[in-house]
Amino acid sequence: MLTMIGDADIVRPEHAVALFRLIPHSQLAVLPGTDHRLPKQRAAWLLRMLADFLAAPVPPAT
Repeated sequence: MLTMIGDADIVRPEHAVALFRLIPHSQLAVLPGTDHRLPKQRAAWLLRMLADFLAAPVPPAT
């Protein structure tokens, strides 16, 4: 799972960190200068991160 949050998001970054810590093999991205409108503000950045995440090998189940 990829958890993404902007550092200026309405949701507190601590919530994203808690989610990240609860899910094995997850990844966390805290994006600077971004709020809850992440897809609109940083579309190219977001698409690149999603493409890299989806192209990565799937970790073994635990």
